[in-house]
Amino acid sequence: MAWIEVTLATSSDHEALVDRVYNIFHKGCCTSECKPRASPWLPHLSLAYDNPDGTNFSPAKMLRLVSKFPSLLDITERRIMAISLWKTEGRMEEWKCLDRSKLTD
Repeated sequence: MAWIEVTLATSSDHEALVDRVYNIFHKGCCTSECKPRASPWLPHLSLAYDNPDGTNFSPAKMLRLVSKFPSLLDITERRIMAISLWKTEGRMEEWKCLDRSKLTD
């Protein structure tokens, strides 16, 4: 898979929150498959995904996309509307949204 992302800085507060979420999802895990969380977790904004076969991703195309939609990198606060969980096995067209929860009314 090919992608373009913006990686953001983490903080001790952020790491503590990620630890809490990780522990909630892995509560009671006692198999050999359970692994400690890799730290630090690097928050990021994935701007684009593509399949690597014949991809035409380029930094120039990414800059054109951001110039067309400047709010992608806008620093203003955003209102998160929902969170979703995806199964990303296989090619992008095979990805499946497993669950989506609205966070607002």
